[in-house]
Amino acid sequence: MHKLITKLFSPGLKVKMILLASGIVVLSISPVSLLVLWQNERVITEKTLEVCKNMAQNIANFATEELLINETYDSTQTSIYRLKELNVNALNDAYVLNVEGQIIADMNKTRLNTFASEKLINEVQNISNLSLSEFSNENKKVNLRFIYPIFMSYGEKNMKLGAAVFEFDKKLVYAPINKIRDTIILTSVIVFSFAVIIGIIAAIVLTRPILQLSKGANIIGGGNLNHRIKVQSSDEIGELAFSFNDMTAKIQDLMNNLEQKVIERTIELKQEKEKSESLLLNILPMKISEELKENGHVESRLYHSTSILFTDFKGFTKVAEIMDPKELLMELERCFIKFDEITERHTLEKLKTIGDAYMCAGGIPEENNSHPIDTCVAGLQMQNFMEEKKRIKILNEEPYWEMRLGIHTGQIMAGVIGRKKFAYDIWGDTVNTASRMESSGEPGKVNISETTYSYIKEFFECEYRGKIPAKNKAPIGMYFVNRIKKEYSKDELGVEPNDKFYEQRKKIINQKIQISIPQVDPEIQQVKIQSSETLDYFIHTSTQKKDKSQESKSKKKL
Repeated sequence: MHKLITKLFSPGLKVKMILLASGIVVLSISPVSLLVLWQNERVITEKTLEVCKNMAQNIANFATEELLINETYDSTQTSIYRLKELNVNALNDAYVLNVEGQIIADMNKTRLNTFASEKLINEVQNISNLSLSEFSNENKKVNLRFIYPIFMSYGEKNMKLGAAVFEFDKKLVYAPINKIRDTIILTSVIVFSFAVIIGIIAAIVLTRPILQLSKGANIIGGGNLNHRIKVQSSDEIGELAFSFNDMTAKIQDLMNNLEQKVIERTIELKQEKEKSESLLLNILPMKISEELKENGHVESRLYHSTSILFTDFKGFTKVAEIMDPKELLMELERCFIKFDEITERHTLEKLKTIGDAYMCAGGIPEENNSHPIDTCVAGLQMQNFMEEKKRIKILNEEPYWEMRLGIHTGQIMAGVIGRKKFAYDIWGDTVNTASRMESSGEPGKVNISETTYSYIKEFFECEYRGKIPAKNKAPIGMYFVNRIKKEYSKDELGVEPNDKFYEQRKKIINQKIQISIPQVDPEIQQVKIQSSETLDYFIHTSTQKKDKSQESKSKKKL
């Protein structure tokens, strides 16, 4: 707004030149036009007065004696009627009235023997010479009224007997002036237009070099040192443009080397930044990554309800002994890539892999109500994927492995620990319990705790296993998740949710998060926090295999 006001009240050179040319024309034409109009109006008025005076004198010759005798007014009426035959231009009416205001003769015969208005009577009684005035009739048309007093000489005195009144249509009287005025206006517009055009042409011619210089200066000032100002004029502006171009060329020579170095460094920094951000996003969730970049650290946070999923391959060590290491790693990578796809599809957060173990969680770092359901669906789809691979391996007579999978729901602490080689991790008894769900499960099954079951029982067909002892824990109620309930599944295996499933899930998501908050895990209160518990699971995983292997051998011996 400020720029607009400044532009309006601070016109450029081109506008000033146009305004100057236009102003000169206006100042030249206006006085002449007004003088011509005034002179023509004066001439027409004088001629009309002269016509009225002549007509009034002729009428007065007949009316003087009749007004004096005050008997009949035949001669006066006859002279008035003749005016109509003469067809005097713009004359609307003519009439004679006596001193008392009675109209004794009327050209139109509409007001004969009537009395004039009081205003007109007073005017007749007070004037001594021909007078001119304006009035509006009943049609609101403006008329000119000429009043000529009629006198009779009586000794040295003049006795007023009445007056002759002539009413003209003002518009028709001054019609010639209106034509002249229209002609003057048209001529003025044409002349003014030519003046503006000439002013514009002159302004363009005179200001073009200046504008080119200004535009070029702005472009160069914006950083384009390759630009050169093209001004063809050989005057002072041309010399200024030449000097400006020479200065720009020298600056460009000085800047080229520095600019090239800046470009190279900028590209390198950008590439490194993209690599760092990409690597950071592969290590940390986006929300945690943004917090780390913004604050330089990540605050550990307590989550009152999350679902933790663990997997572990049965027979991995045995297969690893007979399988080419490169092929083994490729096979493991294919499994984990598929798990990553499933995890991402169900809004779970992958946490880590150690050896053949895979760990992910739902409800972090963004809290939601649906994480127990999402985690169980992901578990079913992971086991289904492994079953398909198993069938293919058996058909091809290739070694294969099966997978145990466990899920538990509860509170955890999540955050980033350390300054080097940091990772987003979780801690708490919930993590250990989820680990026990995996180790207490069976290959090809999704084993969940009774806590998780309480959240997902409406959606899944589950099989109660009873209270089963877990390492370093009291017996825990466990369930196998066999499939999604038929009314919520779109496939026979019960691993793919249908639209009804997602509608119900949406209702759960839209509900306000209301989780019963148990007493905070003592481990979480004590720790600010080391990842020993999570690592305990992975250590336990490897030792567990040995324990089970030895146990099976002892059973065979028995």
